[in-house]
Amino acid sequence: MDRSNRGKFSARLSPGGFIFDVKGSSSFPEDIPLVLGLLNSSFANYALNLINPTVSYQVGDIARLPIPKRSTGPLRGLVDRSVTLARVASEEDETTFDFVEPPSWPDGVERVTDRHGELSSLEKEIDEEVYRLYEISPEDRKVIEEELMEPPAADSGTEEETAEEGGETDETEEPSLTVEELAWRWVSYAVGIALGRFARSGLDQLISSDGLMVVHRDHPDDLAQRVIDILAAIHGEGETDRIVRTAIGVNGDLRDALAGHLLNGFFKAHVTLYRKRPVYWLLQSPNQNFSVYLFHERATDQTLALLQGKRYLGGRLFQVREQLNQAKQKELNAEGKEKAQWKRKVQEAAEELSDLEALQQAIDATNAEHAVNAGGQPATARWVPEFDDGVLLNAAPLYRLTPAWKRADTKLDLSKVWKALKDGDYPWAKTSMRYWPRETLAACKNNKSYRIAHGLE
Repeated sequence: MDRSNRGKFSARLSPGGFIFDVKGSSSFPEDIPLVLGLLNSSFANYALNLINPTVSYQVGDIARLPIPKRSTGPLRGLVDRSVTLARVASEEDETTFDFVEPPSWPDGVERVTDRHGELSSLEKEIDEEVYRLYEISPEDRKVIEEELMEPPAADSGTEEETAEEGGETDETEEPSLTVEELAWRWVSYAVGIALGRFARSGLDQLISSDGLMVVHRDHPDDLAQRVIDILAAIHGEGETDRIVRTAIGVNGDLRDALAGHLLNGFFKAHVTLYRKRPVYWLLQSPNQNFSVYLFHERATDQTLALLQGKRYLGGRLFQVREQLNQAKQKELNAEGKEKAQWKRKVQEAAEELSDLEALQQAIDATNAEHAVNAGGQPATARWVPEFDDGVLLNAAPLYRLTPAWKRADTKLDLSKVWKALKDGDYPWAKTSMRYWPRETLAACKNNKSYRIAHGLE
């Protein structure tokens, strides 16, 4: 349990069905509202700083907090209302398990602001009740509040290191929402519906059954147009135009503007939102002439074959070859300025075809990785999703197909993750067993955890 960047401890109510670990320990009190209200109060923050003025709180530190033997009706009501508001916020956050939909459009900003203000008022009232329970005098309370206003001491670790360790952050203060962010959330929600992550009544015909969609004008599975269609079904065409343009800040043709955003700004923002573990995978040819989004939880051992089929890459290869042949024929029969125009089209088609063929070859190579089986004989291995390995290890074999990942964040260079797998850094991973069974089995001999992970005992 870490203090947040502001130095404040926070506690959350966890629904049933969840597990916890040392970085997010749990308590099981008889009087949940009392303990939840206390742990999120200014007094608890002050007391914990006295008990352990370091970066991380231990279970024993929480156990040393004095807990009143009785609660009050007002405190219970305040905590219950705070929990209700927090649940509403969770239902509007697509990164949570109980997400329903983003804040309402177009008045979501006002609603979130009002909720934020009410939560702040509730926090103050909870503080009042906690001080009353502990019978803390006005003089002592003044000292406590003055001390809490002082900036926290500098930590030995950086903010990034603390976040990557999985420390808890104080989310009692819900961040303010702008209209641009609200619009982006609706675009992201529509992407999730299109790729089959989210379900919404009446939109079944707009959902991709295989979680795969291209970004290409006039394609029946064009993600940009599908997002527009989904938003129009929910909000109407006029509001859809407003949502998309507010989210991306670009004029011009609506579909083309959104397509450009999906290939650049959207994916980068998505990577940031999911802390460098994207849910939607952007797969591309080297020069981005062909781009496809995959909802990774819909991936199967047939996904790459589907991508290579005539509906997607195979069909586009056929079209571009036809365009190239026709352009060459037109160039032969043309003269002057018209001939120069067809020559340019020949060059453009040839460059696109080369890029598409490079993607085809990359997929072939991904599905025919050189390997050595457990018996020491040469073999080949193809990509099969292993969801238990996590996003990065699961996606690592697709390093040839993911140039956008590294552009979105330098730490998402999947070729380096692939190398780490190859070097034996993750012998517990099913991906390691698929591609390097001899080395992985050797590592399992002296490690029971690895054997359990691979179902060997």
